Formats: sequence, structure tokens, C-alpha cells
Amino acid sequence: MIGFKDDYFDNEYYLETAKSMLNNISPEFGSYPDGFSNWLDLMLKLSDSFYEVAIVGENALIKATEINKNFKPNKLIPTPIKRIPPIPAIESEII
Repeated sequence: MIGFKDDYFDNEYYLETAKSMLNNISPEFGSYPDGFSNWLDLMLKLSDSFYEVAIVGENALIKATEINKNFKPNKLIPTPIKRIPPIPAIESEII
């Protein structure tokens, strides 16, 4: 699992700029939430951890479907359509 902040905001200047911009615009969210969907997405990503879940193996699609039954907006599940060989770098992480 990979944290969103580490992947996308490793430059402290950009992280602080994003937080400042979000703070300045957040009072407007109530007036028209649909118009601020990208800002609200950023708020979610900054307020909670973001997870990338890699599922491999014969039952990968079934497992991804099971996980997706519970709504978690802060996750990404890249699942291959066809079988691929195991990736050595993540073999030790398979549960």
C-alpha cells in the first residue's frame, strides 16, 4: 500500500501550496458542491491515507469485486484482465 502524500506531494513547497489553496477556497464549498468536486477530492486525499491495492492471481477479479463492495473512495485497485506472472518485488507482500 502506498500513501498518497508520499507519492504526489514529496515536494514540501507543492504540499504547502495545495493546502493553502484548499484552505482559501473551502468556505465556498457549501454554495455549490458540484462545482468544487476536484477540490473536495484533494481534501479527501489530504485528510486520509490513499491506498493502492495490487491484486494478482487466478481469483484477482473476484477478490477486487469483494473489496469494491465496501465503498472506500481513497483506494485504487489496478486489476489485470488476463493472468500475468508474479512480480518479484511484491511476491513477499502477497496475503
